[in-house]
Amino acid sequence: MTETTDILTSTLTLAIAQTIENMTFEEVDDEMEEIDNYYHAEEMCWSILPILKPVNGKLALVVSNECAKLLINNVYDEIQEEEISDNAINDMLSEIINTIGGRFMDSVLASDQEFELGIPTAGRGPLPEHNNIIISKSTSVGQNIVTVTLSGDGFIKLKT
Repeated sequence: MTETTDILTSTLTLAIAQTIENMTFEEVDDEMEEIDNYYHAEEMCWSILPILKPVNGKLALVVSNECAKLLINNVYDEIQEEEISDNAINDMLSEIINTIGGRFMDSVLASDQEFELGIPTAGRGPLPEHNNIIISKSTSVGQNIVTVTLSGDGFIKLKT
């Protein structure tokens, strides 16, 4: 890794941890030892956030269905399993990736530099293809994996 990608990775890791811990009250662990719940494509839930300015890119959040249910249960204070809809999961994941994106961009840009984020899209199943992935960061929440990817060549050129 280069110094720039090291800085981007550590900044993204901090944004992931702060967001998930503050929104869901679940501890995020940067170490990936002894994780039981690796997920398969058909079990994936995801949300993608377009980053529009000052560089074009995307942040993608990917979790297992089980992890999504754990997170939504914490966000909505003991929601009943039968009340957890795909729309509720999509909304929650979109809110999480939007917050991660805002924290990340606020940290990597100069304090006077503005940024613009697009509207997240969310879904289930395999993550739609996006090119130019420069960072893929996996962390654990309980026994579940949370993966966030950053794509967009322009991030390497940012002065961090």
